[in-house]
Amino acid sequence: MIYTNLTNKAMKLAYDAHHGQLDVNGVPYIFHPYHLAEQMPDEITACTALLHDVVEDTAVTLEELAEEFPAEVIEALRLLTHNDSTDYFDYIRTIRSNPIARTVKLADLDHNQDESRITSPDAVPAARLERWRRKYKKAREILEQEPAGQKVTGQKIHESDSNLSIRKAVPDDLPAILSIYQTAREFMAANGNASQWGNNRPSVDVVKADIEKNQLHVITEAGIIHGVFAFLPGSEPDYAVIEQGTWISDTPYRAVHRVASDGILKGIVTLCMNFCKEQCGHLRIDTHENNHVMQHVLEKNGFEKRGIIHLSDGSPRIAYEYISA
Repeated sequence: MIYTNLTNKAMKLAYDAHHGQLDVNGVPYIFHPYHLAEQMPDEITACTALLHDVVEDTAVTLEELAEEFPAEVIEALRLLTHNDSTDYFDYIRTIRSNPIARTVKLADLDHNQDESRITSPDAVPAARLERWRRKYKKAREILEQEPAGQKVTGQKIHESDSNLSIRKAVPDDLPAILSIYQTAREFMAANGNASQWGNNRPSVDVVKADIEKNQLHVITEAGIIHGVFAFLPGSEPDYAVIEQGTWISDTPYRAVHRVASDGILKGIVTLCMNFCKEQCGHLRIDTHENNHVMQHVLEKNGFEKRGIIHLSDGSPRIAYEYISA
């Protein structure tokens, strides 16, 4: 640790701000910024490391910090503070342009990736841990490999992206696919939709069957699976009866089911839908009334709300349909 009047001030402020906060292992959170600060080469980066989570995770504001610390520290802290409305990898790319913020973030990633810190086997679910691994690995690649000054357009994906591909799932993909579905269930539950997939849907047997029938597809980037969806080759029995509306057409169609993303890349559902549209101009899909995110994305992608269908267990779902012009 570099001890100066400024770093001592940052140390005390961070200690007070993070007081009572614990990490996933129940250890006082303040040890994390202290650990980062011990690795920093100068006073400014040490202060930035000590304060790097203060604005994001406590009631302290940048304006308050600006009254106590140099502009270089404040600018780096501004970049290091992640707003939930900003895509995580867009945030990482912005950090890349600032040497102080970049140095602190690389140390932050190293410490976050140190799984020896997780001494309790129940502290972090396996699916979440795998998610963290992929997320931190990609963040480090961006910080280390993306050329300085390169113009970036965000992490929203496009079909022209050379590293993205869609292929049929194979049995070896099962662990990654199940992890993505677990992520989707957690996201649904956190956004008021705990009942659509509950704690175990789609089941392992359903996923295995989708793979065996060659109807499950995965979206990958550089070999890492980020999305999954089932694209059924024929009609869906649950769609035989529709209430509170009608289907647009009775012509042959294909159904899309079990769409999920790991949350790392934006635009997974849109990419999925564009792929399916290329294969068939008549598509049907359904979703839960509480799945407002999926409803928004479907309508954005040209699907029309047609009525209510019921699954084999009697559960109602909102039915959507797409027919190419």
